[in-house]
Amino acid sequence: MKTTSSQSTTKKSLKKTSKKPIQRFFVKAKANAKQVNIEKTGESRFTISVTSPREKNKANEAIIKILAKELNVAPSNLRIASGARSSNKIIELQ
Repeated sequence: MKTTSSQSTTKKSLKKTSKKPIQRFFVKAKANAKQVNIEKTGESRFTISVTSPREKNKANEAIIKILAKELNVAPSNLRIASGARSSNKIIELQ
């Protein structure tokens, strides 16, 4: 059975391209805080307080923006690898 070029192109596009993280950060998140605050508690550990609520992923988005600003990287280079629904998160820099 021969595969046409369109079939092989489709198979190639379905492959996942996963980048290995450059660095991992361990974050203790606090939603619904009175003020926004970031505190570095270790080499790659942070405590981040945000005023955003936990609903509809708003707190996670705010945490990513704050951490990106602290690290001087684009927010698109950060992703929550673990703990999207927890206060303890692992965020990867890619």
